[in-house]
Amino acid sequence: MTVEKTSIKKALEITEWNKSKAALMLEIDYKTLPAKIKGYRIVRSV
Repeated sequence: MTVEKTSIKKALEITEWNKSKAALMLEIDYKTLPAKIKGYRIVRSV
């Protein structure tokens, strides 16, 4: 698992999958985050 994927997963967990807040935490553009989530095949666990 890459550092970027781990960071994205952690940010999404902390923000309860609020992508806007997660993008701010990661200092990336909000529009970039969904593509990265899809690219890394990150899914929300129940």
